[in-house]
Amino acid sequence: MQIDPGPPLVSIIMPAFNVADYIDAAIVSVRNQSWPRLELIVVDDGSTDATAQWVARMAQDWTGPGRALCLIRQDNGGAAAARNAGIAAAKGAFIALFDADDIFHHHLVTSQMNLLRTNPDVDLAFALYRYVDEEAMVTGVQAPPPSLRLGTYDILCDNIVHAPLFRAGILAETGLMDEGLRAH
Repeated sequence: MQIDPGPPLVSIIMPAFNVADYIDAAIVSVRNQSWPRLELIVVDDGSTDATAQWVARMAQDWTGPGRALCLIRQDNGGAAAARNAGIAAAKGAFIALFDADDIFHHHLVTSQMNLLRTNPDVDLAFALYRYVDEEAMVTGVQAPPPSLRLGTYDILCDNIVHAPLFRAGILAETGLMDEGLRAH
């Protein structure tokens, strides 16, 4: 008889550079995700503001079943280097890339995981987004892709992939992020 280990761990990687004014809302939105097993790895990419202090303070209260928050500090190397450092520390079978200035719908990870777990031939799920102002009022919405079959141009040039969540195993095939690309 095999014992069900429960839902898989999702490692959320959040690069952070001088986002002290925004990161608390992003971290709270990750903490409030409905998926039961999450680790949040925040990589402070050489911030000169209070980003690392905010994260360290929030980590003290980030406890509970199925939740962990880890802060990694490094010299500034750009978003790709920060994501790679977070991926190297990740323990999850699934990895999500979230930005430190975004707020995530509380069922985002659950929706993405449901898609990936019911479609074993799919390796990546991503989200559409809404633009909001300082008062959290919606000011715009990303148009959905014209097709569920996306080409390289769609992904690289139209910038439609947001909050991607993928099987950690695909990194053996694709490799890590190109650290020569400092953004996105």
